Amino acid sequence: MNKTFSVLLVASLLSINPIYSQQYTEGDTDSPSKFSKNIQDYLVISKQVNQSHKGSIYKNEDFFPGSLLSNNTILVQDIFLRYNVFQDEFQYKGTINTSDENIESIKKMPGLFIKVQDQIYTYKISEDNSFRSGYYNILAEGASVDLYKKYGKKIIEGSKSINRMTADQASRMIDDNTLYVVNS
Repeated sequence: MNKTFSVLLVASLLSINPIYSQQYTEGDTDSPSKFSKNIQDYLVISKQVNQSHKGSIYKNEDFFPGSLLSNNTILVQDIFLRYNVFQDEFQYKGTINTSDENIESIKKMPGLFIKVQDQIYTYKISEDNSFRSGYYNILAEGASVDLYKKYGKKIIEGSKSINRMTADQASRMIDDNTLYVVNS
């Protein structure tokens, strides 16, 4: 019964009228005063990860065109971004041909929205530890509830073979995503 109710709730949230969704257009360029239009104001040094396991730490290995937004306003556009799910950070390249050694990350700032392709992310901070602070993909926004998706990655440790009939199992990275229904 609870599973059926949960499925119906998620289905009804996904069918929320799109007029309640966040709508960002490339023509919105009036900047609020607390955010800058200079990309350098949003960058920090990206952490390097030694990847000795199967699977990817990224939502997608490739960089895609993106924008930084605030209050339906485009702050910075025509930048290339990818989401490092394992470290919960968006990585930035000035051009698609920039070397992967010169990657920087976007600062984690509440109120700043990141648009990559057709997906919009926001950084949420948990004041009461009721959820994990980090980037959330906005799936739907309604009059009374919002639906967010938190992407996650989990490492499954490998194991040595216990006999000659089986092979060693390498460590691997798997997806660990969670949906959140939040009162608006």
